[in-house]
Amino acid sequence: MTAVPRRALIISATIGEGHNSAGRALQEAVERTWPDCEVGWLDTLSAMGPGVGPVARAWYISQIQHLPWMYEFFFSATRRRRWPLLATRRLIGSWCGRRLAPRIREFAPDVIISTYPLGSAGLSWLRQHRTLDVPVGAWVPAFWPHPYWLYRNLDITYVMHAQAVPIAARAEPGIRVAVGALPVRDAFAPGDRAAARARLGISDDSFVAVVGTGSLAFGRVDAAVTALLAAGPQVQAVAICGHNDGLRAQLSARGEPPGRLRVVGWTDDMPSWLTACDVVVATAGGATGLEALACAVPLIMFEPIAGHGKANAALMTSAGLAVPAASPDELTAVVSRLAADPAERAGLDLAVQAGQGDHRREDDLADLAAMGGHGPGPPLPVRAGDARFAHVHSQAVPQQVGAVVMLNEPGADLAGLRAAVGRAAEQNPYLRRRLASKPSRLGRDRWLIDESIETRSRITLVTLGSDGTPGSLEEVVGDFFAAPVDPSAAAWQMLLVHGLPPDQGEHSAVVVKIHHALGDSYALIRMLAGLLDPATEPAARPAPQRTARGNARRAAAGRAVCTLRVVRGLAGMMLDGSTQPTGVPGAATGRRREFAAVSLDSRAVTITARQFGVSPADLVLALTADTLGRQMAARGEPTERTIRVMVPRTLRTTGRPLRGHPPRASARGRARDARLPANRTAGVLLDLPVGQMSLAERAAATRTMRQARMRRGDADAAAFVLGAMNVLPAPLQRAFARAVYTSRRFNFIVSIFPGLRRTRRLLGAEIATVYPVLALADGVGLAVGAMAWGRSMSIGLLADPALTPGVTFLAENISKAFAAGERLASAASAERPAGAVPADAKPAPPDESFADPGGTARQAG
Repeated sequence: MTAVPRRALIISATIGEGHNSAGRALQEAVERTWPDCEVGWLDTLSAMGPGVGPVARAWYISQIQHLPWMYEFFFSATRRRRWPLLATRRLIGSWCGRRLAPRIREFAPDVIISTYPLGSAGLSWLRQHRTLDVPVGAWVPAFWPHPYWLYRNLDITYVMHAQAVPIAARAEPGIRVAVGALPVRDAFAPGDRAAARARLGISDDSFVAVVGTGSLAFGRVDAAVTALLAAGPQVQAVAICGHNDGLRAQLSARGEPPGRLRVVGWTDDMPSWLTACDVVVATAGGATGLEALACAVPLIMFEPIAGHGKANAALMTSAGLAVPAASPDELTAVVSRLAADPAERAGLDLAVQAGQGDHRREDDLADLAAMGGHGPGPPLPVRAGDARFAHVHSQAVPQQVGAVVMLNEPGADLAGLRAAVGRAAEQNPYLRRRLASKPSRLGRDRWLIDESIETRSRITLVTLGSDGTPGSLEEVVGDFFAAPVDPSAAAWQMLLVHGLPPDQGEHSAVVVKIHHALGDSYALIRMLAGLLDPATEPAARPAPQRTARGNARRAAAGRAVCTLRVVRGLAGMMLDGSTQPTGVPGAATGRRREFAAVSLDSRAVTITARQFGVSPADLVLALTADTLGRQMAARGEPTERTIRVMVPRTLRTTGRPLRGHPPRASARGRARDARLPANRTAGVLLDLPVGQMSLAERAAATRTMRQARMRRGDADAAAFVLGAMNVLPAPLQRAFARAVYTSRRFNFIVSIFPGLRRTRRLLGAEIATVYPVLALADGVGLAVGAMAWGRSMSIGLLADPALTPGVTFLAENISKAFAAGERLASAASAERPAGAVPADAKPAPPDESFADPGGTARQAG
């Protein structure tokens, strides 16, 4: 985003003069705010194609003048019914957006200002379907904000009165709307009435009523003039006929003396007429209404025209900015009363002056230019893969994932963290997502981008041992993850923790949690990576180049292999059956959480895994099974059995497709998969042995089980099921998610995913390590997450003590089991001849290695 725009583009339309008039007013403010800024104009109707402008103007005039009932029907239908509004906006937005795109690209604006609804529709389409990343603001130059004016994925929409804000918010949930300064030129302001009358040749003794009905002179102007003349001999009517030459000739033919009736055609001196008059009579309340208000002149709404005229009149009357007159007799009575009673006229003057407010166009433009240019975006349906976690979320089992980021700095700055998160939220609306309080009509959950979410309030500073805060980081993390985040308010929360013991290598910590529907652990890592100091970011790896013919062959082969695996995987999963229970007998899910962390040397983990002939992921799974077996034995549970762990496997697309999966159709699709936060993992169920055996034997058995399940097609089948859930009605999605994401299907959750290998810094402090924190499931008492970060293999354990007590015991035994396994591997290596490898050792396949999440080929197992 450019701090001082070099080019500003005003998108308007010549259909009447109201939209252009608002644009000229904003141009004045642009030239004052940014003197060196080049201003460009784009007429929406002209851009839409030859002949569109004349046809649109003819249609509009004919509707208002000859078929007002049809215009009222269209206005009301799109105001009260969502489907005709969406259908019309989709059609017009696509048409207009495609036509505007090359002209916008040619001008290359730094900020875009729209004063016309069709232009706003096109800009909204461009924001949603093309790259339009400059700030876009829409001004509604009328009092009633019709839904056709409102687009939530523009950066901001300015309305003309505070009473219009809730109307806009109800019509378009999630829109960012504010009261803006009146978009009228500087000349429209309270002035010297006597001087204006002298300049225009108007008597000081007359009560002057200006009939201003816009450049097209819509409405019953002749009836309004007759009613004004009937109000008394001191009343002088001034009829501004604009471009309506027929009306001008008709009124001139009445032969009234100039002291009673002045007939004026198109005039560039409208500010003088408004300054000179005592009251303005209008039929639409658009530009004329705004100009009258800017000049602090009382306004009478006489027989408002269909559609926007009636809606404007109702809102202005409700706000005390206009007096209604539904018939000529009422107009005569209102003007007679105002002309005869100066006190009543003074009271109306004060009400109008109070309605002006103290907004400045310059401030509105500065606010727009400071925005990120991403817009709030439309409500997005929550994908089934994300919605499953919303379906199973509860107060007792909150679905949230997170991380504990350990910093080598005693007092990381709270203000700096808030500023970093604020910058990230400006660049990407991901952090301002929330679930809509009401699902769609089909019962589907929807994401909203809520600009009112204040990121600063989501970040809290705590100091260990002070003000009732627990004295250990583990207790703080456990309490933090026991409290569910409310996805309908904001889907994330952070803690900055100070006061860690000085004997630890780390001195402060950042703890973050996000609702699981917002994304998985991969999405969380990407969010954290967005907060890292820019200088430490690695260069992107180039994707391999392939020919179109080669891609087509690989895609066809991949689809065939994938289909076979899906069938085999579904069959196998149905035969697996339910799990054997483990944990405290008869215990129910509790609300407390306990956290523990283990840090292993990542290089030692890789070397030990290689010595055992397995992947690092297999070794971590074996360590988890080993320590769970020890805990079960300590509780007196039988250990000659297997436990079933759910291992999330990434489905993210990378530069090289996963084996058996066809590549994406385009680089754009691959890039979109890589950058969008979401849950893109499917769970693979592994039955791991927990009985007496060495770590090498357990790791080999784990590798054999994992490879068998992958060859069977479990990951492909799980991905297929998640995709198929998208077509199910929401109630069936909910029932299915609650049936399968439970202890009836698995005992524990273990996830191993990539981290960041290079040294990284946050807030200027080096990140020592990052411990992942996973969500539990109903009846599942332990979730283990492992991540390679820098030189550490960081393992975070979150437990429900009602189901799995002794999480500290588990953490300690993981360290002991690994130390014993490392000694065993070293001894076995020393006994082998130089260069020899175990007979059953196999190189770890690429999709099971630890790597940066931004890498192009490696995935987590």
